Amino acid sequence: LTGTFSSGMKQRINLARALLNMPEILFLDEPTLGLDPQTTRAIRDFIKEINKEGITIILTTHIMQEADILCDIIGIIDQGEIVALDTPQNLKSAISQQGKTAFDLNISNPSAQIVPQIEQLETVSSVSQKNDYNLKIYVNSEEAIYEVMNVIKKNKITIKNITTLAPNLEDVFLHFTGHEIRDKADEKIPLEHHRHGGFKARSRVR
Repeated sequence: LTGTFSSGMKQRINLARALLNMPEILFLDEPTLGLDPQTTRAIRDFIKEINKEGITIILTTHIMQEADILCDIIGIIDQGEIVALDTPQNLKSAISQQGKTAFDLNISNPSAQIVPQIEQLETVSSVSQKNDYNLKIYVNSEEAIYEVMNVIKKNKITIKNITTLAPNLEDVFLHFTGHEIRDKADEKIPLEHHRHGGFKARSRVR
C-alpha cells in the first residue's frame, strides 16, 4: 500500500511508527533527505515538538543547516572518529577565536590565474568558488584581506562587493575534516581548474 506514497508521506509514516511505543531515545538517520522544502519544514517542526515533550533525539545528517536548526549538541565524525563535540554556537565561536575568517568576494572580470595566486598567500587558508564571479576566501590573519586585494589589483580585476562572513557549521566541518574532496574509498580527488577559473573534480571509476 505504501509503495504508492510520496517520499514525504513515507517519512512521516516512519516517524509515526517509531513513536508508537513513546521511546525515551529516538534515532533518526537523514530524516529529510530528498524531500521538498514544505515537507522538510514540517518534519523539522515535528522533530522539535517531540523533543520538547522530553524525547531525546540522536540525528545524523549531512545538511549543516539542519544540524544547526535542530541540534543542541553537535558531533562531527570524520573517518569513524568524533573530531568535535559541542553546541553549534560554541563550535562556530571556536573557529572565530582561532582567527579563521571568511570573505565573500564578488568580481566582475575574473581570470583563470586569480584563484591559484590567492591560494599561494600564506595568510589564506583556502579558496572556494561558487561561480566565475564569486569567491569565498578563508583567511587566518587580519592582514590577509590587504594581500588578497593586492593580488586582485595586479591582475586588473574589478571588485564589485566584499563581505565579511561569520563562520557557519559548514566552515566548522571543513575546519575539522579538511577541504579536500574524497571518493568512496576515502581517497582525495584532485581538483583541476576550468579555463574560466572554475573547479572540476576528477572522478575515479573502480
